[in-house]
Amino acid sequence: MTELTYISASQFSNLLTPNSVTFFKKCIVDTLVRWGYIYNSDNHVYDSLNFLEKWIKKEGTNIDLLYCNSFQFELCKNEDGGYELKMYAIGRYRRHGSSCDLYEHIFCSLEYQLKHPNIVFNKMDDAAQAIDLENLIDFNKPDEDEDEDEDEAEDEEDDSVASLEEERIMSMPLRSMTDVQIEKFVELIGRCPRDECNEWSMDYTSGDIFRFSYVNFANKTIEDQDVSNITITRANFAGCTLRNCVFDHVHFDECDFKSIILENVTFKNSSFTDCDIEPYMTFDNSCTVENCCCDTEDIV
Repeated sequence: MTELTYISASQFSNLLTPNSVTFFKKCIVDTLVRWGYIYNSDNHVYDSLNFLEKWIKKEGTNIDLLYCNSFQFELCKNEDGGYELKMYAIGRYRRHGSSCDLYEHIFCSLEYQLKHPNIVFNKMDDAAQAIDLENLIDFNKPDEDEDEDEDEAEDEEDDSVASLEEERIMSMPLRSMTDVQIEKFVELIGRCPRDECNEWSMDYTSGDIFRFSYVNFANKTIEDQDVSNITITRANFAGCTLRNCVFDHVHFDECDFKSIILENVTFKNSSFTDCDIEPYMTFDNSCTVENCCCDTEDIV
């Protein structure tokens, strides 16, 4: 059995948007790829659609493992519903040696990136520098002029971060986009997508779900999904089984729910626009249905 040296751990109560462990796993891998710690073994080209293949279940447990050359991560769910991410070095190292110092540097930078998802740190040192700057902040109350200067600086920083994120979305492969990124992309291009829809279209087979929009789930089973704060566009759920799922603040746009089977499924604060839905799909007063094909009199 390969020896491991424990490096560090961190707790995450909110797994970004959408609130799913699958999306969180993708963010971890995307960051490590961007920083040069994960490569494709053939040509050093990374395809984000294959990122889940790098996560494997630890035998006999509910722990997910991610191997990266000389270190590994463990991701497990806590009793309170949050997640703990642990890092180990592969091999036996002195706890305060230079190698462990490097691994701790990697983990701290990764943790900071994951807890600041709206800022894209292209280099690990950029995240480390942000940590240092944050630690140097003087929390004594500034005068009014300083308040105004800080507000202007924060506005400029927000604009810069938004611009970087927009550039990243517009330059990334269409097929690698999440639901949130697709929605932002459509907003940025300022028109209805055309040829882009072909790139986004894909068939679901099994396993983790990295996005819902433009995916064909027909006659498949989707279990244990907690989905929130996204728009799901042109998903085909016809004949599929939804089991133990919660959809909160989800906008379903042009989705097909014909002959869907619902087992312990909750829709709340959600909206359905131009969808094909069944009369037995029931929604509470927090949901809205508009221009959908069904007998709406049977919906309560």
